[in-house]
Amino acid sequence: MKSDLMEIILEKVNLNKPIVFIGLPGIGLVGKIAIDTIVKKTKAKKIGAIKGSFFPPVVFVEDSGRVRESSDQVYHCKIKNQDFLFIVGDFQPNLNSIESFPSHYLFAKGLSQFLKKIDAKEIYSFAGINVGDARITKIPELYFAVNKFAKSDKLKTKLKPVAKNTTISGIAGLILSESEKFDLAGTCILSETSAKIYGDFESAKALLLFVQDFFEIKIDMKEVEEEAKKISQAFKQVIKELKKITDSATQEPQTKPTYVR
Repeated sequence: MKSDLMEIILEKVNLNKPIVFIGLPGIGLVGKIAIDTIVKKTKAKKIGAIKGSFFPPVVFVEDSGRVRESSDQVYHCKIKNQDFLFIVGDFQPNLNSIESFPSHYLFAKGLSQFLKKIDAKEIYSFAGINVGDARITKIPELYFAVNKFAKSDKLKTKLKPVAKNTTISGIAGLILSESEKFDLAGTCILSETSAKIYGDFESAKALLLFVQDFFEIKIDMKEVEEEAKKISQAFKQVIKELKKITDSATQEPQTKPTYVR
């Protein structure tokens, strides 16, 4: 599939109503970490690429010295007779520039057209939801949002619905509204994180545990758990230091007056 702004190249693969997972860079990188881990641990095969003029103007130099243009990738694996597609990569259109806002809609629309063409069964985007400094003191909780074609009854037994009037930025959110226009079921799974954290493995771990349970996909999470433990330990140290500061500030002065009037 090709347009002036976007091209999706896919190998010839027999797909039967695939379930699609999307994990692109966003808050805390939690969606990207989670889906990258699934791709690695399921040994999914790369079957395609997504290229677009809305990606950064860079190329990557590979081990051989040759360059490749920036793109997102499409991976495939079959688990218990169910086809899964994983859309991952290092890019989505820039959120920090108002000039690039239309690119998000074009990307989400182009992706939805492609997923309609391959007769996708369901679409799941994975991302982080920013809870700021509250993330330091709590274990990440999960939330969900759906479009009108997605079934939420089972989700409600495991996750909390996103609060009314919450906004979901980037492709993780737009894919729900754009896929709805093509009669596709779209769901976004969000894990609590902080925008100050670059690589929240503990939050990504929460997403992976959900995937294991909900889709019955066995995932070796040893590496993620090790990184998650580092995040948790760092937060405990921060809490400890903050407590010291608070305790010090609330103590009565112990020194005697140095002068008398």
